[in-house]
Amino acid sequence: MVAKIQIDDIDLSRYECIKDKYNRVVDGISHGRAIYYDSKNSRYIKIFHPDYCRLENFRKAINVNFFEGLAHALSHLIYDGESIIGYITDEGPVLSENEFDSHLIPRDFFRILKNRIKESGIFFYDLVPHNIILKDGIPSLIDLESVYDISEYGKLSLHNAKVKPAELDEYIISLIDSEMDMTGLQEIDLDKVYFRLFDDDGNIHPVKIENSPVYKVLQGDSEPYDEYYKRMHKLGRAKETYMSTKDFLEFAKTFNYLEHPYEEDYIRVKKTGHLYAGWDGAHRLSCLKHQGKKVVKVNVMGGEFKHKGYSNLVNVAKIFNNIDYSDYVIIKDDGMFPNYTDYDDLDILCKDRSELRNQVSKQLDEYSTLGFNIVEKEKGVRNHIDIIPPGFDKLNFRIDLLDKLPYMKQFHHHTNQIEVDSKFYDIVLSRKITKEFNYPLMYESNNKFKANFPCVVDDLVLRFMEWVWQPHKTRHIKYVINNLKSEHEAEFIKTINTFTNIEVDSEYVKEIMEQQYE
Repeated sequence: MVAKIQIDDIDLSRYECIKDKYNRVVDGISHGRAIYYDSKNSRYIKIFHPDYCRLENFRKAINVNFFEGLAHALSHLIYDGESIIGYITDEGPVLSENEFDSHLIPRDFFRILKNRIKESGIFFYDLVPHNIILKDGIPSLIDLESVYDISEYGKLSLHNAKVKPAELDEYIISLIDSEMDMTGLQEIDLDKVYFRLFDDDGNIHPVKIENSPVYKVLQGDSEPYDEYYKRMHKLGRAKETYMSTKDFLEFAKTFNYLEHPYEEDYIRVKKTGHLYAGWDGAHRLSCLKHQGKKVVKVNVMGGEFKHKGYSNLVNVAKIFNNIDYSDYVIIKDDGMFPNYTDYDDLDILCKDRSELRNQVSKQLDEYSTLGFNIVEKEKGVRNHIDIIPPGFDKLNFRIDLLDKLPYMKQFHHHTNQIEVDSKFYDIVLSRKITKEFNYPLMYESNNKFKANFPCVVDDLVLRFMEWVWQPHKTRHIKYVINNLKSEHEAEFIKTINTFTNIEVDSEYVKEIMEQQYE
């Protein structure tokens, strides 16, 4: 029986910290955890940072009893209130320190794991001998957070993870392939289908069929397709059969969907909220659109796309184009706006949180009619507006509205409180700048809109304060290092010293600029 214990009931100062990566962040993703050794009781205590990338996976695995018969050494789950935040395992000898000694893993143990993966849809990815110990002669997994839902197999590379050994990887892939079999042929509206196309940097953008280079070539504009054809080859994404402009135009002349001998060659799509993303068949879908077809019979697939990309199920451009409110700035922009990825958020400072919330909520009414769940929460100095598309079990996009800076709030992880003069808030809004953007191609190809952002210095100051407040968020100080130019340094220092209780000077800035951060 696994016991429960509250983190406040553990005096970590009594134990040796043998691994302290609690504030580790890589490419904006938290890998934060710390391990303590309890020599008196021969056990290890692992504590996760609240933002740790696999924490939710671990909690889900616990909830479905994934580790039953697989983690004999697991003695305690550590809670912070109602939430699991770590665990305790007994000490024991590992099967081997060599990760390539996979032949030492007992076959019965491997069989139990495979069956559990198939039953639960969750897999343990790091099945190497040094992640298996013997407790009372019984094999037991350690590093229990090394779990993912099968649907998240494509996320492994984002988290610097890889399935080991090869036999386990092959088994998981076979399950994924079986999940991706036909889930049912359906007739769907062609207007609800979009493509996922690469840009020059290899990022995937959702694109409305009629805005795509594939469709445009059928309308007589071949230049975008010529460019995309070259891009696909440059990125190494083009198969040998990928059609040139000339080949595609010849193909389109005689194309008829599902005619002999291709009666069973259905276009494949994946349902994403209220729409369908093309899994393949961009050329055929474009031909059907050009032929004036309104519906198409497709194979709706399960599983996940191998290559993640922007989501854009919510038309952020339209929201900002239509709101009748200007006393706001978008902060901490990562360069993607107005694009966003699944589970992304957009932080906005505003003068009147209630007014902007009403304005944004009004723009989201159309999504409610499409089956989206719009959840509004008040969180002290901020309001969260969570947007959850139909069929999603997590939020797709969050709009985070603030009318006060949050830097006095403390968390269980390391934070530094910052006192900020309220005048700074007004100054940020008074010297905001307006930028113009193109609408995402998911919606329009020629329309533009505008949105407000902090001026260069205020943007740098806000990011600097974010880092001081929560030092593990090193992406913010990295941004300052990469973007603070000599012509802005004096004003940057003056702004911090005038409006906060942080004291900096040119020597401190020089020292910061020379630091290396993970």
